[in-house]
Amino acid sequence: MTDAPAPAGVRPGSTQLFLAATQYAAATVVAALRAGRFGPRAAHRRVLVVSDTSAVPEVGTPLDAMPGFAALAGEFDAVHSWNAFVHPFHPAGWSPREQDCPLWERAVREAWQLGDGPLEVACESLQANPSQALVRIFSDAPVHLYADGLMSYGPTRSKLDPLIGTRVARLLHLDLVPGLRPLLLGEFGVEPEVVPTEEFVKVLGELAEDPASVRAADAAGAVGAGSPALLLGQYLSAIEVLTPARRSGSTWGCCAAPPPSATATSSSSRTPPLPPGGPARWRRRRTGWVCGSGCWTSRFWPRSSSSGCARRWWPAASPPPC
Repeated sequence: MTDAPAPAGVRPGSTQLFLAATQYAAATVVAALRAGRFGPRAAHRRVLVVSDTSAVPEVGTPLDAMPGFAALAGEFDAVHSWNAFVHPFHPAGWSPREQDCPLWERAVREAWQLGDGPLEVACESLQANPSQALVRIFSDAPVHLYADGLMSYGPTRSKLDPLIGTRVARLLHLDLVPGLRPLLLGEFGVEPEVVPTEEFVKVLGELAEDPASVRAADAAGAVGAGSPALLLGQYLSAIEVLTPARRSGSTWGCCAAPPPSATATSSSSRTPPLPPGGPARWRRRRTGWVCGSGCWTSRFWPRSSSSGCARRWWPAASPPPC
C-alpha cells in the first residue's frame, strides 16, 4: 500500500464514501486506494456502500456476499448496503426530493454512524441513481468520479445538472486505451487521472486466488490452472445508447465473409437471409439487412451520396452495389 500525500480535492481527515455496484467497480476503487489516489490510509475513515441495480436485486447475490469480497473488504472500515437503506424502493429508481435532502443526510449519517465531520463521495455513473441520489443527499461533499469502462472515453451521454457536475474534483479511470484522454465530464473541466494498471491487475489476482473464489470456481466445474480471464462488456441497450436490436445484431467487416449462421434460413427467424451475390458489408437488423459500409443513416428510402451508396433499408434479396 502506498501512503502518498493527500491528492488535490481530498479533504484531510474526512470520511470517504465509496459507492460500488459490481465487483469490478469495487476492484477499481481498491486499486485507486492502494495507489494512494485518496490520501494516506490512516488519515481517513473509509466506508464502502454496495448496491445492486439489477432488475430484480432480491434474487441476486449482493456484492459483499460474493466470493472474493474478503480480498477487498480490508481496505474499508465499514460496509453498508444502499439497497437495504432505501428498501422497499428500487435503488435505480429512487431519489430524494430536493427539499428533503437535508433530512436524508441526517438519516444516513445516523444510520451509518458517519458523525458530523467533513465527508467525500466517490462514485460512478453520475447520470443515474444511486450515485446521483447519494451525491444530492450530501450536497456539500466533494465528488470523485471513477470510471471502470470504455464509456469514460466518450462524451457525457446525458445532460448533467451543473450543481452536480461542478462539484466533481477529478475523473479516476483505468488506462484501457493507453494514450487516449477521456472526454467524460470534460464540459465541466474535470481532469482525468489514471488508476495504475499494475495495481488493478494485482487486485484482480487477489480476487482470483481468494479461497472463496477458488471454491466457487471448483463448484462451477472450472478446469485448468491457467491465469484468470477478464471479460469486458457494456450494457448499451439498457441505458438506451443502442436499441436492443442493434446491440444484439452481428456486424461483419467490409469484404469479409459472414459466419455460417448469417446465410442460414430459418422459418422462425424474423430476419431474411443475407442477399446472395452482394458484398458482405451488411449488418443484421430485426427485419432485414442494412449496408454496413458507413453510409447508412436511416431505415427509409435513399438519399443522395457522394459514394454512390443507396443508403437504404434493404429487406429484399438484391442489394445495391455499395
